[in-house]
Amino acid sequence: MRNTRLMQRPIPLYRLALLLVTFAVAACAELPREGRVIADPNEDINRSIHAFNKAVDTAVLKPASELYVAATPELFRYLLANGVSNLGLPVD
Repeated sequence: MRNTRLMQRPIPLYRLALLLVTFAVAACAELPREGRVIADPNEDINRSIHAFNKAVDTAVLKPASELYVAATPELFRYLLANGVSNLGLPVD
């Protein structure tokens, strides 16, 4: 004997809504076109600033962060991270 009760169960409303929202958002997506060029009037400045940021990160920030991790105990880093996180709570 088949359980026909399972076959007749309707789709929950929240699943239907989620499916509709997914299709609506996917419909807004645009497929990339071959050879499409986006004009950026500040491309040269952006590239030079990005190169500078990468150089500073490689030469200064990465060694400083590695030194910080090597020189401080894990408990201190954990407590400091919690303290800094608590400073942001009034904003939330």
